Amino acid sequence: MNYYYLAASLPMLKLDEAPGVTSIEFLALCAEHLAVADRDAMDALDDPTAVSGHRFVAAWRAVDTQLRNAVVRARARRLRTDAGPYL
Repeated sequence: MNYYYLAASLPMLKLDEAPGVTSIEFLALCAEHLAVADRDAMDALDDPTAVSGHRFVAAWRAVDTQLRNAVVRARARRLRTDAGPYL
């Protein structure tokens, strides 16, 4: 699969402007150009309840969880409340 072609074909992102492609269109492009395992990983990233054995998905979810927990802790500290139930 030529992932460079896929990346090069995407529209440029600009601040204060809507993206040139919707998430549904992006996933359709990925379905055309990605290998089956990578396409399954993209689907798993799009659906947080999906089970995936892909290493990138596991790493992404771990970092996402850490980031979300950091935000919860910061908000709880600002509101002077317990973050525990939201972690």
